[in-house]
Amino acid sequence: MGRPDTLGADLYHNRRFPRISNGQSETGMDSEMSEHPCCAIIEHMVHFSKITRNICLSIYLPETTIPMMVAMASQIERDLEAWTQKLPEAIRPMGSSTQVPSLRGVRDVQWVKRQRLVLNLRYHNLRILLFGSFLLRSTAQERATMSDTKVGIQKCLESAKQTIETIYQTYQHSDFFRTWFYNTTYTVFAASIILVYMTQDAVESEMQPLLRLVDMAIEILMIMDECVVALQAAKLLQGAREKAIQKSSQVEVAANPGTSWPDGMVYLNHYWGPLNLLDGELDQNLDMSSIDFDAASLFMSMPH
Repeated sequence: MGRPDTLGADLYHNRRFPRISNGQSETGMDSEMSEHPCCAIIEHMVHFSKITRNICLSIYLPETTIPMMVAMASQIERDLEAWTQKLPEAIRPMGSSTQVPSLRGVRDVQWVKRQRLVLNLRYHNLRILLFGSFLLRSTAQERATMSDTKVGIQKCLESAKQTIETIYQTYQHSDFFRTWFYNTTYTVFAASIILVYMTQDAVESEMQPLLRLVDMAIEILMIMDECVVALQAAKLLQGAREKAIQKSSQVEVAANPGTSWPDGMVYLNHYWGPLNLLDGELDQNLDMSSIDFDAASLFMSMPH
């Protein structure tokens, strides 16, 4: 997602998955050809990538109606949950903040803890991608008449919340994680969908908790002061935050959620197309030329 699919058909990928050692009865040649248990994640991530591709092909590329989108998203969600159940329990992501936290994993070895952390972020990132389509493509009338769209939007927001809180909490005690580049992508992605929700569907009682999450996202990006992209992203979110506050107080916007944003503005379009959050007021001192890698497509894209 966010760049051309260069993987090609599955038939071109014919290398066998690693054979994982179970540490019990393997001897001789079998033992020498077996891989460490940490390599088991490779096969799981291949299957995860297929779910990601399915979301792109089924939800975002075709012109589908909202009822069709809801039906396809429900099936993909079942596929995603089935994928999580096949993961080793030690690295299985938590699905919801309502789940009771446990200390059972505190004595796990480092590679288990890190795989569990990364899988948790990727799992919620994919849920935002899947259910964010409901918020971006449905109208207020459709959301009022189809309860499944509202349920999907809440799932999207829950995963955005989980993403930001997980990264924030991990930054407090894991120095190594502050240098992981993908945190910029996940943080901006989660915060942007929260900001879109604030300008379309949020009620007054939701605003302060949502703003707190956006502030946490900005703080995450600001602490990554060695990463130019993260600092630029923080500035963009700060501007978007102010615009979201202004828009939430405007009766016109509240009466017409789901309308198109003006053209020729700044967009956050990492996954699903134009998301104008700055309303055209970009700080001219913001040096977007310093955003390399793929960040040009992450932050700025003019409609074709």
